[in-house]
Amino acid sequence: MGNTPSDSGSDNPPQPESEPAEPAPALPCDVAMLFALDMECQDLTDQLKQRESVSIDHFREHAGKLLEREVVIIETGAGPKLARAAAMSVIEYHRPKWVISAGFAGGLDPAVRQGDIILADHVMTPESEKLSLGMKPPSPLPAGMHVGTLLSSDRVLFSPKEKKAAFETFGAVACDMETFAVAEVCARMKTHLISVRVITDGAGDELPPEVARLLGQPTFAGKLGAAAAAILKRPSSATDMWKLRQDATKRGSQLAKFLLGLLPQLP
Repeated sequence: MGNTPSDSGSDNPPQPESEPAEPAPALPCDVAMLFALDMECQDLTDQLKQRESVSIDHFREHAGKLLEREVVIIETGAGPKLARAAAMSVIEYHRPKWVISAGFAGGLDPAVRQGDIILADHVMTPESEKLSLGMKPPSPLPAGMHVGTLLSSDRVLFSPKEKKAAFETFGAVACDMETFAVAEVCARMKTHLISVRVITDGAGDELPPEVARLLGQPTFAGKLGAAAAAILKRPSSATDMWKLRQDATKRGSQLAKFLLGLLPQLP
């Protein structure tokens, strides 16, 4: 029979169970910027100094310094559910003084053009839930900038007909998918929020249907697969998606430039 502590006469007493690990301390930052997609924030992420990147659950986080501010940039994934979860996690862990919900948007107001910047003073859902963001617009507004209501839908509005109907029903200047969810979290957690969007498609522009499939893919590999399938099904979609990629790169640079101008003005 093998020896046991009771019959071996060992002088080594049983070791006490280890204490549960303390939760990791919060790492405060000045500003947390939430984007749905990597193409929306890539230009800004590349400018982070002392950058550290990590994947957490469904989202990806990049932390570093921009203009001497401690900044966290989050790629949340597309849609309100992912944006809400990422916003809660980031606010709980980083305690930012400001949250900026940023990225691309589709124009609903015919006066809004591609490349224009939208600062939302209100955000609403198609069910007419509405939140005020307390935005005090500069006066006069610079050319190419608009302040108004942002409609957060749970899907992309593709056709001019859909966009016209949304504008006539809600009076919103543009639409996205994530800002209302982020605004709800910020209101509940008492965190300042600014919404900044750049227009990628105007009220009269029609998006190719493949965009929805691409947005629905959480990984780069998934996006490649969706793109390949779209090209096999509709070969002309390759041209459409190449143009979309070029436009997205250009709009991402515009957005980064605006946010870099905004950052020093935050208290």
